[in-house]
Amino acid sequence: MPTCEICGGEVEDIYVCRICGYRFCGECGDPASEECEFCVEEDEI
Repeated sequence: MPTCEICGGEVEDIYVCRICGYRFCGECGDPASEECEFCVEEDEI
């Protein structure tokens, strides 16, 4: 199973951040915008 680079959890679905390239799970980012939680927070600032 793939591993989320942010929380370290093994998940079925993994997404790749379009900004930084981190692999993240649905809990650690926004799959719709393809951004990890770190890049989502950067956009909000």
